[in-house]
Amino acid sequence: MLDACILCRGQKVDGELVCILFNTLARHLEEACGQGMKVIWG
Repeated sequence: MLDACILCRGQKVDGELVCILFNTLARHLEEACGQGMKVIWG
């Protein structure tokens, strides 16, 4: 299970922070499950 959260002030979302979060998640998944993901999605 993988969970992520972005805390925002009010209703404003920082787009750069969202991009950093998704890039970090993608890098983690590639490192942790890279070969398995290639088999499943390849």
